[in-house]
Amino acid sequence: MLLNKEGLWMSDDEWNFKTIRFIYQGELICIENINKTKVLGTKNNSKVILKNFEENKPEQLWKKGEPNAEGYFTLENYKVSKFMTATSSTSLELKGNMNKVDNA
Repeated sequence: MLLNKEGLWMSDDEWNFKTIRFIYQGELICIENINKTKVLGTKNNSKVILKNFEENKPEQLWKKGEPNAEGYFTLENYKVSKFMTATSSTSLELKGNMNKVDNA
């Protein structure tokens, strides 16, 4: 399950965090929606949408932050260096502040 800490956005779909290792960038992840066979990526460097997977596309790569005491963590887009944030119950965007979409 993927959800934000404040309970604004939540997905009952199954998600897979696929680890991708780069020599210079370290570990990044690709966030795959198993039910829809698509991955989370960016559109216009601000909207977060489901896209068909394309290998080594920076807009589809994410940096996973360290979990806090409750198990929530940030998701930062590799291309844009902004955090995934819930803006409504159905919409995700990239913002420059702390991420509100987390995994519990």
